[in-house]
Amino acid sequence: MEKWLKRVAKTTLPPPFDCENSSENTDDLLSDISGTESDFQMPSTSRVDSTKRRKVVRKYDPEYLKLGFTWNHDTTDPRPQCVICYEILANESMRPSKLTRHIETKHSHSINKPVDFSQKKLLEIQSSKNIVSHFININENAVYASYLISLRIARVGKPHTIGEDLVLPSIKDAVGAMFGEKEVKEIERIPLSNNTVARRIDEMAEWTEDELIQRIINSKYYALQLDESTDVQGLSQLIVFVRYIWQEDVHEDILFCKPIIRGTAEVIFNVIDSYIKGKGIQWKSCVGICTDGARAMCGKNSSMVTRILEQSPYASWTHCSLHIEALVSKALSDDFKTVLNTAVKIVNYIKTRPLQARLFQKLCEEMGSLHTSLLFHTEVRWLSRGKVLTRLVELRHEVLIYLEGKTEYTEHI
Repeated sequence: MEKWLKRVAKTTLPPPFDCENSSENTDDLLSDISGTESDFQMPSTSRVDSTKRRKVVRKYDPEYLKLGFTWNHDTTDPRPQCVICYEILANESMRPSKLTRHIETKHSHSINKPVDFSQKKLLEIQSSKNIVSHFININENAVYASYLISLRIARVGKPHTIGEDLVLPSIKDAVGAMFGEKEVKEIERIPLSNNTVARRIDEMAEWTEDELIQRIINSKYYALQLDESTDVQGLSQLIVFVRYIWQEDVHEDILFCKPIIRGTAEVIFNVIDSYIKGKGIQWKSCVGICTDGARAMCGKNSSMVTRILEQSPYASWTHCSLHIEALVSKALSDDFKTVLNTAVKIVNYIKTRPLQARLFQKLCEEMGSLHTSLLFHTEVRWLSRGKVLTRLVELRHEVLIYLEGKTEYTEHI
């Protein structure tokens, strides 16, 4: 402590300082700072903080325009901006001396220029900002229009090249005819190339999927409905629907559709389990499973439903109503079965022959019919047999005229 006090004394002795009597002066100073070590106290931090000088925020004065400076129009942190080089200085430079130093150092050729010179430069800055802002707004509107058109292309299932080859030229022709060539140049900014449309559709699909996953996660309960079937190319596809609660109402959406190698219980469950866990969805919230009656789906020991119940014990399994009705339709009485088989044979007679189908379509067009073709039937999918019969009844007059004198089925119509 004594060493520290001597060091303080040496640094705080006022001039002049007599080097010959330095030891005596030091002893006198130590005697003046009388008291024990406990009596000595360091300056408090709060006192130092209170004595700190507060930062002053300087405000812009319109007179600074005479010096060649405007400001950034930020009320929280106003800063001067040079109208010649557009450089923005710090708030501490908001004083005439520093502003003048900037002009003299970097723009010596502009010293003593009239106020009109600074006002002209200020108008150039404002106009350039308006041009940039206008361009940004146009660009945002063009991107938004690109997303809207890409969404329509995806909904109708058309090729992505249709945006650049057909949609954009059609819009340009319509706008040019209605409003003039000036607006056509604005339409040309809409990006609708093949890759752009594909990227827009992928981004919207990802956003839709993320939004659906977030709704399922926030829902207290959800239920799954799934089916495995083979497409027209002979590939096995697994499609899964989900029903969940959102905004106090029940909603139903398609969750995913993925190809699978084999339609076994293990493969189907692994695909569903990897997707559910990969998206952060909890199995314990699953309260319902709906499938068909296939052994791989609802078998007793090692089916897909059994594996799901191991993850969510409180879930309940139900048989798909569409598959139930399809199974019932196979066991019809003889009278109904005869009518159904006859209708299927009539449809196959017309639909399986390309020439017959074209002639029947031409006949329907000439008669002004509501439909121009019949529908094929399938065993299960969406109970298409009912739709086949409905379409055949709606076109019964056209079918009767077309089949007159050709087959023995006319007497059944």
